[in-house]
Amino acid sequence: MPRKKKLTFVTDTKDNRKYEKLCENIFGVDPNVRFAAVYDKEYSKLAGGMRKGLVSYFTDEQREEAITHQFNSWKIFHILQKHVGEPQYSAVRFDRAILLSFFLDVSKLLFVSLEPIAQFDTNLKKIQGHIMRL
Repeated sequence: MPRKKKLTFVTDTKDNRKYEKLCENIFGVDPNVRFAAVYDKEYSKLAGGMRKGLVSYFTDEQREEAITHQFNSWKIFHILQKHVGEPQYSAVRFDRAILLSFFLDVSKLLFVSLEPIAQFDTNLKKIQGHIMRL
């Protein structure tokens, strides 16, 4: 059985600083943003993380598994895009959180989680606006 890749954090680069600013801006969208982070296709965290003072609902292993599945989902989305257009985001609502993912480029995804009381449409538009300004 192939060994799973461990989540890592990539050291500072110009792109990482750009993504760190993106995550900071997303935290500024709404106090109900719990998590905002950018990962690359090697599952390395480039920027962001959990809002200070909050505890994650997920263990590191669960987060790694979720990130792996999201990257695989986005591969499928890109296969489908020739039929239905370019994917914009993926969203799943749970009782305790709303999980969002956004494709930033061929090798990077932005992950965001919101409290379930957050205004979904308003926050989604604001987050997309920050992504467009990258």
